[in-house]
Amino acid sequence: MITGICEQEARTLNEVFIKYITSQKPFVILKAAISLDGKIATKSNQAKWINNAKSRQIVHQLRNQTDAILVGKNTFLLDNPKLNARVDDKNKDPQKIRVPRPSGCRYDQAHRHAPAEADRCP
Repeated sequence: MITGICEQEARTLNEVFIKYITSQKPFVILKAAISLDGKIATKSNQAKWINNAKSRQIVHQLRNQTDAILVGKNTFLLDNPKLNARVDDKNKDPQKIRVPRPSGCRYDQAHRHAPAEADRCP
């Protein structure tokens, strides 16, 4: 019997599954666009993108392969992102994860991901 044929390729192909089975923890991908001074946005939040077209294309490919997406509070509130996968061979859009804010919500009624009226904080 011969073992180990294409072992590395098989491990790479099954990386997400192997992570969960061996650790009972999800496979997490962190994507961050960071400016030369180490920031993720300008002080005035005026910059629309601090990354380039190629990195945005890769992000949409990642979204097309993932189950969920989580963004920071300020990205959520200030950018009102679509959080969907914009690719030609679309499999799915990731679920949007909303973390409840016990101190109250600041959702604008027109916000793209504002919870339904019944789910709003008092």
